[in-house]
Amino acid sequence: MDCRLAHIDDAAAPMSETTASMTQPSSSIGHEQPLGQQVSAAPFVRLSKAEKKAKRAEQAKQKKQEWRQRAKEKRHAKTHERQEQRTARLQALSEAERAEVEAAEKAERDRLYHEKVAQTKRIDEAYDNGLRIALDLSYGDHMNAKEQKSLSRQLARCWGLNRRAIKPISLHLAGLATCPPACLPVDEATGADIVGKWKVHRVQEDVSAAFAADELVFLSPDADEVLSEIDPTKVYVIGGLVDSSVIKQASRGKATGLGVRCMRLPLAEHAPVAHGRLPLTLTSVLQILLEVHAGGEWEAAVRAAVAPRLLRPPTYVNSRSARRKESREIFNSKWESGVAGGGAAGATSGAGGTSGEMSGELDEDEVDDEGDEEDEGDEDEDELDDEEETHS
Repeated sequence: MDCRLAHIDDAAAPMSETTASMTQPSSSIGHEQPLGQQVSAAPFVRLSKAEKKAKRAEQAKQKKQEWRQRAKEKRHAKTHERQEQRTARLQALSEAERAEVEAAEKAERDRLYHEKVAQTKRIDEAYDNGLRIALDLSYGDHMNAKEQKSLSRQLARCWGLNRRAIKPISLHLAGLATCPPACLPVDEATGADIVGKWKVHRVQEDVSAAFAADELVFLSPDADEVLSEIDPTKVYVIGGLVDSSVIKQASRGKATGLGVRCMRLPLAEHAPVAHGRLPLTLTSVLQILLEVHAGGEWEAAVRAAVAPRLLRPPTYVNSRSARRKESREIFNSKWESGVAGGGAAGATSGAGGTSGEMSGELDEDEVDDEGDEEDEGDEDEDELDDEEETHS
């Protein structure tokens, strides 16, 4: 009896140890975890809309820097490849042929150098005595961050146009005292100001304080008077306002308040545009003025500066309701002729089939959809006007 009880106790002992080991919590892999202590997960932090926007902007900036770096490396690789190809070509030539090629290359370098010197001289002369065009930068408070960034890019393009122009002008950046820093272009790599490197007049005060009232001519698409010729004694003011929603009467209202002259470019008079008062970018306005100032014609200047999509004639002559009414009349006439001449086929068509004469025709909803597509085309033109960062 005692022996059997002892045997049972010996068999139960390892089972109890196994059960105890199963009931104990398992430790994490790689390190010992004290009993009773739980692993705490990283707290979830919900970002605000402003923080998300800033994070996306930082990511976009980083991607842009990476893209610029890759583009720079590609340019260096192409330059190195061209140098190697040139060296290989020269080695394959004789001494006389090599000397002739090197002389031609030197002559081309000298020509480009003299052209650059002559262009720099023209810019210096225009800086002092050229046609004065002022970019009014006093509208910074009317633009959001995206529009201010767009304005900075347009200013850089304006200086590039004047730097390469056949007949440069005296460019003035007016209203810098009230202009937000985001409106001015900077070096994206270092954040340094690059406007100081330009040959432009930096005017801190407003255009009304920097120039006489009888010299100022505000350019606005809302003006009634048309600019037919450029007067070298005037100061033409282009409003530095990039507004996706197209703020009406901005420059004209300022000109009226100052009691100065306000004019618009002759778009409708010299090009078949859909809208005679089409808002343009600062770059397009300056391009037109530079072309005409150099002796070009208004029509050619407008066509070169304005996007071809904006120059196409309107595709409609009636209102939307009139076009829908006409579509329904065409559908009804075709339907009646199909039912009258179809006979049994017309009955089949009414039962869900298609009559012989009505096959390939559009139903009424599809005809209306065609009218809607035309309207959508008209809306696309309006959206493009809004997307064209405009001056007012």
